[in-house]
Amino acid sequence: EGYLDLLQLYQSGIKNVVAISGTSLTDQHAKLIKRYCNNIYLAYDGDDAGISAAIKASYILMKNNLSVKILSIPKGKDPDDWIKDDGVEPFNNALKNSLETIEFQYKHNNTSDTSFDLSQFINSIINELSQIDDPIVQELQCKILAKISNISEAAILKKLENLSNS
Repeated sequence: EGYLDLLQLYQSGIKNVVAISGTSLTDQHAKLIKRYCNNIYLAYDGDDAGISAAIKASYILMKNNLSVKILSIPKGKDPDDWIKDDGVEPFNNALKNSLETIEFQYKHNNTSDTSFDLSQFINSIINELSQIDDPIVQELQCKILAKISNISEAAILKKLENLSNS
């Protein structure tokens, strides 16, 4: 169904679009995309599977030195349906208000559900960040994580360093 999303976006004036079309994004995809651009905006479906896939894809893209932001698509919608139902303007607004990966992940994990564990959340992100070779990207992401979690950047960087040295 990704091809329908691509076609709808293109017909609505959003021209620089790629569809993964039901497959998982890989490092090879990211390297190919890197040949053409450095900034990526992910617009996966607004269901739980789409949210999880967007987060997973964003870390793969970051690992391959791409700058990534994720659009918040309404629950139960995909980009194709959303534009058909509401027009392109809400999509463009979501594009302007897209979130850094960690902010998006926090927003979708820290709900009113009492099972949210901040420590586990931070550790899972640090595990993802440890896969990124660029220390500048790592530090920038740690700053975002520190800001949203109210945990010191020093503690997050120390944990990342400890993980990288093991």
